[in-house]
Amino acid sequence: MPAGARSLRDTAGLRGPGMWRGRESDFQALLAAARSILGQPDFQHAARAIFDACKSVTGATAGYVALLTPDSKFNSLLFVDAGGLTCLADESVPMPIRGMRQEAVRAGVPIWHNDFAHSPWYGLVPEGHCPLDNVMFVPLMSGGRAVGLLGLANKPGGFQESDAQAAEAFGELAAVALTHGQSVEELKRYAEKQSALYRVSSAAASSMDPTQLLLVALDTVLCHFGADAGWVTLPGATADDTPRLAASSGMSQRFIEAVEALPCARCPLLRSLFYGEGREAGLLSVDRCDVLPADVLEEEGINEHVTVPLRAGDSTLGALHIAWRAGRPPVLDTALALAVGQQVGLALHNAHLFQAALHADHLRTVNRLDQALTGSLNPEEVQERSLRLVAAALNARLGAVFVLERWAEPSQASVFTLSHGWVRMLTSPSAAQFVDRVFRSAPDHRRPVTLRLEDFQHLCPDGHSRLAESWGSEGLLIPVWTEHRLIAAMALGGRPVDRPLTADDLALAEAAGGRIGQAIENALLFQAVQRQRDELAALGARLAEAEEAERQRLARELHDQVGQNLTALGLSLNLARMYLPEDACQSAVTALDRALALVEETTESIRSVMSALRPPVLDDYGLQAALRWYGERLASQFGLVVRVEGPDLDPRLPDAVETAMFRVAQEALTNAARHASAREVRVSLQESGGVVRLEIVDDGVGFDTEAVRARTEGGGWGLLSMSERCAAVGGTFRLESERGRGTRVTMEIAR
Repeated sequence: MPAGARSLRDTAGLRGPGMWRGRESDFQALLAAARSILGQPDFQHAARAIFDACKSVTGATAGYVALLTPDSKFNSLLFVDAGGLTCLADESVPMPIRGMRQEAVRAGVPIWHNDFAHSPWYGLVPEGHCPLDNVMFVPLMSGGRAVGLLGLANKPGGFQESDAQAAEAFGELAAVALTHGQSVEELKRYAEKQSALYRVSSAAASSMDPTQLLLVALDTVLCHFGADAGWVTLPGATADDTPRLAASSGMSQRFIEAVEALPCARCPLLRSLFYGEGREAGLLSVDRCDVLPADVLEEEGINEHVTVPLRAGDSTLGALHIAWRAGRPPVLDTALALAVGQQVGLALHNAHLFQAALHADHLRTVNRLDQALTGSLNPEEVQERSLRLVAAALNARLGAVFVLERWAEPSQASVFTLSHGWVRMLTSPSAAQFVDRVFRSAPDHRRPVTLRLEDFQHLCPDGHSRLAESWGSEGLLIPVWTEHRLIAAMALGGRPVDRPLTADDLALAEAAGGRIGQAIENALLFQAVQRQRDELAALGARLAEAEEAERQRLARELHDQVGQNLTALGLSLNLARMYLPEDACQSAVTALDRALALVEETTESIRSVMSALRPPVLDDYGLQAALRWYGERLASQFGLVVRVEGPDLDPRLPDAVETAMFRVAQEALTNAARHASAREVRVSLQESGGVVRLEIVDDGVGFDTEAVRARTEGGGWGLLSMSERCAAVGGTFRLESERGRGTRVTMEIAR
């Protein structure tokens, strides 16, 4: 590293929690920046809040935050703060990772230089850039690698090691914010995709008539993608046949007739999709159709459309065309559009199967299965309901469901069986390999296959004795597929010897396998999302605990250090006052009296700050006493009436719950006094039926709750902090208000 440059790796300064001792304001800034992660799911806003806090703590006057490209060769600016200086450099041009930035990325620690203008790196500064006296680069580390940079510059007097330590903490926080923002965006995209798929699936499942199904599904798809028109074509027997227009919406009769008169052989798009000539079926975008008559297209006003294949397994059953009339179509989520096509294709495939098997009385089974699967997001319930319904429809007395991802390594797994309920079985990779081999070797690997008793031993040798009784000469192994992978297998046996499996039975089993696979995957994905939500809630609880612990520590330090020093100072001044001779200068006496008064005033201020940080009455006498104390204090400060109702709770609530309830009441009372122009506030703490209820009601001006919540999502902290404190201790929070009718804040929690 060139002379003059320094990094934290070269220093031996204090690292870890002790680095914040004596730097309470810096810690508070870091804590406030941490709160911005939860308050601002968008990384752009959270990064700005973290950068501003870091700039304030370190004393830098300029800087930026940028993200690295995946190859770590360039960084793309999120924003630049030139600190009031003129900067003519083009911010839109990605900056190459070289020089001092490259050193910081390689080292993974902050690097700074306090005489940057004379460093060998100064020549890399782009033309027109604002002057740089000193600089510091802080890598944003995630998973052991740099994913971004926080740049700081032009600190008066230059950067110190303590600045680098603080900046490194803010850099770690920014990396957490980036990961958090990406997780939130991924969850949002996932939720949007699942919502769209649910709407399409529900629409497609609304009818088992293929024509009606396609009409409803087409309208749902056009609505979701904001399209003006659309149509569905199904292939003919050969490429020379014209496609069948199965459904249309928003199209003129002339356009419909033109589509129906066009042989598939003349349209390369349909020929490719339906007959596999030269390209794999994917999302196809048509800038302008060359085969339909130009005057028909002009009259219809359609210049561009997107074609989505309707697929079921490896087969393309049709094509769904989505068109826009005004301007260019929006940028579509290709994966979502293909998933929609897969859902509609699967629904169409199932509808065809249903029509073929309608006379075999499988209608009720399919409908009941759909209802059972949509009624639960619990993987175990899905397995139980699926096995019971399918086994009953196929007259199977024995059966089990094996979720294959649990069988990847030797261990034990719970398996649901008809005869013994949930049982523990030894798992083996060979069992999963056996299932995969059976279906991969079949002509159609999504269709069920017969399963003999000796084959069943390969699947679960440990559970063989429990399930083998009355298995029969042959059973059925049903593949349970998601869109792309084999997720489970359902084994059925014990069928009557005089009732062999029919084609209708196999059709029902295949349709059930597709439905069950999607339901199991949705349930597993829901559990994963729920775990992430629980982790975020736990993070909020830990932040609240950390904040309360820091409040207690600051209050103790104020009492043990500042309070005792003020007491000693007051005693010393009193002694000095006593020892003054009677003929002492009056100005000296007056000065001592003023000093004594100032000490008393400062002592009282310190006591007030200590009480605000952590009121002793809450720890010593409980929640009700703390509410009365704070109400009296607020009443004397703002001149309003505060009535605290309810008995002392016996036994007391846990410390975390008492703290959360006090902070919620404190926030609500402060809002009523400062913002609501309230004359009277009622605080009620009651317990009934094992539920503790805290209620704060004021007679203030009230407000529009929806508008306030919208502002809260953009960065407000009052309502968000109250809601999060409730959630962190397992409580519920409710806010009610109308303009001119006051506000009611309610928190409830079970004992």
